[in-house]
Amino acid sequence: MRGTPASEIARLVDDALALVKLPDHGERLPRQLSGGQQQRVALARAMVYRPALLLMDEPLGALDRKLREQLQLEIKRVHRERNISVLYVTHDQDEALTMSDRIAVFDKGRIEQIGTPEELYDRPATRFVASFIGDTNLLAGRVLDVAGGICEIDTAAGRVAASARLPIAIGASVVVAVRPERVMLGTLQAAGAGLEGTIIEQIFLGTGKKYVVRLADGTELVALRPIGDPPFEQATPKVRVSWAPDQATAFSG
Repeated sequence: MRGTPASEIARLVDDALALVKLPDHGERLPRQLSGGQQQRVALARAMVYRPALLLMDEPLGALDRKLREQLQLEIKRVHRERNISVLYVTHDQDEALTMSDRIAVFDKGRIEQIGTPEELYDRPATRFVASFIGDTNLLAGRVLDVAGGICEIDTAAGRVAASARLPIAIGASVVVAVRPERVMLGTLQAAGAGLEGTIIEQIFLGTGKKYVVRLADGTELVALRPIGDPPFEQATPKVRVSWAPDQATAFSG
């Protein structure tokens, strides 16, 4: 259709298949390819024209997790080797963090925030971004004091502190967002500020352990601890929950 000579077509096809690591599969029929190989061929078909911009609309949604992760790395490699721009649409937050140099988070057709994966994860601009990108704990409260960009907040479970990305007035209703891996657990005997809670669930994740903690007001928080950290025993489920103020964000409620 593009008037490309047959000899050039053969060379471009061979180059495209080599790019997706399928150099010996050119003669196979679609039914002779696995799901992952079919996805690679689809990428090769898009790349064979050497586009300046490649649009990918949830290209890996139908694949199992292991194959999806493998192809994510392949797409990143192709992007790097060909130095082209890729617009990648996905509803999978983990995939967005893995694949992207810059992410635009949409809600109801409106852009909530644009930034690097690190910026969106560590410095979300809105409550929606904080809850949509990655796992997060949310606590409602009212601001008691603000100093140096840090808010002291009264919640139903006790007092906590968090950073404010936008100006927040004393007395304002806020929601505190804190990532599970930023939550610290300690014994009740340990000195320092924090909220008293009870461990109601422990989940082994291989690389770490997830603790579900119920606070005094019934709110449940999730804490993640590396597998090398000393575990908390079920026989002594009472713990103190805390976090560094700059590791949590307060949003206007």
